[in-house]
Amino acid sequence: PGGQKSVDSLKKHGYVINFINQAFKHYKAIGATSEAIKLLSKTNIENIDFDDLKKKGTVSDKGVVTSQLGSTSEFNEAFIAAIAQHRHWIREKTENVPA
Repeated sequence: PGGQKSVDSLKKHGYVINFINQAFKHYKAIGATSEAIKLLSKTNIENIDFDDLKKKGTVSDKGVVTSQLGSTSEFNEAFIAAIAQHRHWIREKTENVPA
C-alpha cells in the first residue's frame, strides 16, 4: 500500500504483522518502499539492514528489499532477484519470530 495513511492503518492490524512475520520466518522475499518500511519496524524481523533517508538507495539484505528514495527500477530489479531465489536460507535463526 502506498502512503502514510495506509501504513498507519496497516500497523494497527495484527494479521498484517503476522503475515509479514510468517513470510520472514519461512525465508520468503519481502519488499517495502517509502513509508511501508516503517511497517516492517512493527514486526519481529531482526538483524536486517533497512534503507533509511541517509542511504537514499535500494538495500537488499537476506531477501528483505527496501528503498526509501531509490529508483523504482533499482528496487524492482533487486526485488525480482530476491523472489527468484524462492527462499533466503542465509537468514539467522528465526525462532524468535512469532508465526
